[in-house]
Amino acid sequence: MSKNVVLGIIAVAALGGAVFIYSQNAGGGSDPAESLSQQQAWVCADCHADIRMTKEEYIQRASNRNVHCPNCQGANWTPAIICTNPECGKAIATIGHGRPPSTCPHCGHRLGDYRDVEPGAENYENLPGVEESQPSEPTGG
Repeated sequence: MSKNVVLGIIAVAALGGAVFIYSQNAGGGSDPAESLSQQQAWVCADCHADIRMTKEEYIQRASNRNVHCPNCQGANWTPAIICTNPECGKAIATIGHGRPPSTCPHCGHRLGDYRDVEPGAENYENLPGVEESQPSEPTGG
């Protein structure tokens, strides 16, 4: 086979692969986290009210410059998550970079990392229920 025929076959195969990958990703099930109907939650830093609305509602309120707490008219909102305990379901203010606290302040349900709660455990030391062990030799890296 000539060089041009081989290059033509490679080009057609690459183009076919690109079309296949595009057709698998385009228009397929959209990510619900990117949907405008996704529910968002905040906690008012002034009155601790639970504020919930969709992304679309938030965008509309922001475009009207009406992003105030419905309870106290404060504008200091902290991003929040919803407690995963079905009996609670209250908004919980995040503690930094969108990270939840270890437990729900409303019901005590376990949410996050135990290192947020246990004093002295921030370096994986003095962990409850973990026996003392000899440090292992470094493995190199």
